[in-house]
Amino acid sequence: MIELRHLRYFLAVSEELHFGRAARRVHISQPPLSQQIRQLEADLGVQLFYRTRRKVELTEAGRVFASEARVILDQVEHATGLVGEANRGKLNRLVAGCSPANSHIAIRIIKRFAELHPEIRVVVKSLVTPQQVEAIRNNRIDLGFLTLPVDGEGLAIEPILRERLVVALPKHHPLASRKRITLRALGSETLIIFPLYMSPGRYQLITGLCRRAGIGLHVVHEVDNIHTMLDLVSAGFGVSLMRASVQETRRSGVVFRDLLHSPWVETAVGYRRENNSEMVKGFLEIAKQESPLQGRVPKPDASLHSLPVVAPPRARKKPLAETDRGRRLL
Repeated sequence: MIELRHLRYFLAVSEELHFGRAARRVHISQPPLSQQIRQLEADLGVQLFYRTRRKVELTEAGRVFASEARVILDQVEHATGLVGEANRGKLNRLVAGCSPANSHIAIRIIKRFAELHPEIRVVVKSLVTPQQVEAIRNNRIDLGFLTLPVDGEGLAIEPILRERLVVALPKHHPLASRKRITLRALGSETLIIFPLYMSPGRYQLITGLCRRAGIGLHVVHEVDNIHTMLDLVSAGFGVSLMRASVQETRRSGVVFRDLLHSPWVETAVGYRRENNSEMVKGFLEIAKQESPLQGRVPKPDASLHSLPVVAPPRARKKPLAETDRGRRLL
């Protein structure tokens, strides 16, 4: 088995081209060094050096191996340095997850954090909420911008944004003349939404609203980003229920109207409960400062920590009239 010491011995000889000098450099005697190099050649099945009484030269295979060995040892040295910095709490790298649905608030907070902490390199990974939750638990990212509700087991969750839903309509849609639109008025419309796998919380919210309103969910287009959604709406392919903050994204041919009796949609920063990193704490402080909630962030409901499995509804279901104590919900 090839070990790191074999690579160090080999590189010493390849750079000195003299077994005596190389042996002194790695602090062993010459005979053991020669033996280690012969063993390395046997393990690789190639000759690494041409040896004569007067000189030592690298073979072509030796030159290739020397180049790769340097890369390996450099990577090991780099990794060792990172581990040391992490152990001393000085690793200046923060990895954040962000989905297309949350990018508007995430980018604002990340930009502010970068302005205040230029010494810290922020790495952003595009992941949907379920992928972020898994990556946080597996320690692949430090924190994520999550659409609630999520399965919050093992996570600390800090809500930073609470907003209503609005209806995105083609500019010349008959309902565009209204200031507010009921969900029941959308009963015959084609809906454009994020797919279930991408945003279970949002999908669950919208399907639940439709069930309580007693209307079927006619979904034809499931897309993975807001810009495509708006393009489809502008082209007349359907309507969409979006966060109110999306109205900041100007799109020709699209108008936004308030959804009557809209529920709240919450965005939160999630991280591992046992993560006591000063960088994460600093990031959370800035997130709260930049949050429209500004210090009046409510603690997440216990229900937001539990996300039941929701099956995608079939298209054009017959209306289901549901009431709450005899009173229609929507």
